[in-house]
Amino acid sequence: MEDATDNTENPHLVKIPPKIAARLRALLHDMGNALEIVVQSEYLLSMGAETPEDAKTWLDMLHQGTQQAIQLNQALREYVRAHDQSLL
Repeated sequence: MEDATDNTENPHLVKIPPKIAARLRALLHDMGNALEIVVQSEYLLSMGAETPEDAKTWLDMLHQGTQQAIQLNQALREYVRAHDQSLL
């Protein structure tokens, strides 16, 4: 996997400072975890629930994952906006 901060192939890319890159990586990792909840819940629901309680549990998981993803998406947008030098 290529490092997003590597600009050897495109000299027009600006390296992301390490502190910002670390925060973005952490947020993206958390986003991946939230999306995994969504994917797994969708899979379980598509397989069919044996009981209404199963369906409720999986729907709750799906709701939790989507809420986490929404919050993380907003955090990423705010973080990038706050550190985007082109907006200064």
